[in-house]
Amino acid sequence: MPSFTDVCADARPAPGPERSHGRRLRLPLLSVGITDDAWGTPAAVSALLRRFPNADLTTVAPAS
Repeated sequence: MPSFTDVCADARPAPGPERSHGRRLRLPLLSVGITDDAWGTPAAVSALLRRFPNADLTTVAPAS
């Protein structure tokens, strides 16, 4: 299975107002990491969560 990085290597952020919606979100978000998710790598999840800087973020990571 190709990695998230391989598939999205040429992806560009959406133009227009869609890019700013995450900054306006001001409510709790729960991020749950799982170890067998080929797409939801820690790097991919971190990149996604950076789009919501004003959210009250709780992250649950798998035990090492």
